[in-house]
Amino acid sequence: MIGTRGHDLGGFMSAGTLAKKAKDRGLGSIQLVTYRSIEGVEAKAGFMSHGFAQQINRVFQNENVRIALLGCYINVPHDNLELFKEFLSYGKDFGCHIVGTETGSVNSDYSFNPENHGEEALKQVIDKFSEMVRYGEKFGVFVGVEGVHSHIIHTPERMLQLLNGVDSPNLKVIFDPVNLITPENYLRRKEIIEQAFELYGDRIVIIHGKDFIIKNNELVMVPLGRGLMDYHHLYEVISHHKYDLDVIIEDYQGKELEDSIEFLKSVEGRC
Repeated sequence: MIGTRGHDLGGFMSAGTLAKKAKDRGLGSIQLVTYRSIEGVEAKAGFMSHGFAQQINRVFQNENVRIALLGCYINVPHDNLELFKEFLSYGKDFGCHIVGTETGSVNSDYSFNPENHGEEALKQVIDKFSEMVRYGEKFGVFVGVEGVHSHIIHTPERMLQLLNGVDSPNLKVIFDPVNLITPENYLRRKEIIEQAFELYGDRIVIIHGKDFIIKNNELVMVPLGRGLMDYHHLYEVISHHKYDLDVIIEDYQGKELEDSIEFLKSVEGRC
């Protein structure tokens, strides 16, 4: 199933307009960060209600667009968990079983700190994710975690440490291979994908779709199919592990998003 993030379809709008935009682009699913895409929604605990979440779900169901992931991105060592827990409690009202976040940084502004890759930072995120997962278990809703090369969880090996530390099948993985790639390791991009699936492929529930080139020793985003990511290889790895996963196209708008959708459809057609 191909989808995108709600806030990549434009600015704030009604849930109905957002759902129709997704359908008109031929998308079957969406990653919804309500407070970044639906007008009037605030990013604070206590704002959401079961009725409001159910209403949003009905609107998307009417357009045959599934809410594949609820995004509630927090800087785990610093932020209060109440908003994330609230989304866990309302997940099923949205028709969604996964609420996701990245792990963040020791620095409050998300910037890189060498301590991100140390043992104390890992212990902090294990403790926090354990708390979130135990809360989600009460509602039958999973916690999704996404690695980023500059954050506390930054490699497949480090992700496995988190999964083992929390030790619950209710902790799932949002896999964005480009997030784990740097100018130093990009030549190993196929190996990184294969390693992630070998270590915890059964826990991967969402793929994020991006593409990149290296320019002036930096990663520069380009539409899918125009960069160095080999999506035929990625789809082969997914197929080998026999998973049916949503691919959520991320960070593209307008023509770039349309081209990326068409590219993924062409890859699927050849797999």
